[in-house]
Amino acid sequence: PIREIVDNLVIPTPPEDKPLILLSIGDPTKFGNLKTPQIFVDAICEAVRDFSSHGYTHSAGIPAARAAVAQRYSYGGSKLVEDDVIIASGCSGALEIAIKALASEGDNMLVPCPGFSLYQTLMESNNISAKPYNLLPDQNWEIDLKSLEDAINEKTRAIVINNPSNP
Repeated sequence: PIREIVDNLVIPTPPEDKPLILLSIGDPTKFGNLKTPQIFVDAICEAVRDFSSHGYTHSAGIPAARAAVAQRYSYGGSKLVEDDVIIASGCSGALEIAIKALASEGDNMLVPCPGFSLYQTLMESNNISAKPYNLLPDQNWEIDLKSLEDAINEKTRAIVINNPSNP
């Protein structure tokens, strides 16, 4: 249903003294906010034409890309290597990998309320309970520490702390 709503949005013309900021619900390309740089378009077209990149890659991502990410995010005495990096197909895939790595069937993870609904969907599809903890709207959405403490039990494996709410 959300795609149907987004695809049929009628965006009003913003007042001239107040520009409209399009946040593009879940898809930064929907309203032209994130245009693909021409150098990428050219590289993709070249790869398609030379028939050298028409298959599957490693499930954790292209090794050279993983090595580049590892090099970029190594810091001081914390050197990362290619095998430390997983390149996921979008945020949903990355979240599912993280959830499965942190918890098992029957465990729980604490999620902010209100929060990003995909956490609960991914957790529950893997038989992991998503237990909410409250945020305090009158205190700039800070964590209600009492609510958080009350939600923790022996099955708690992780606490999701996310700001803003949608990754």
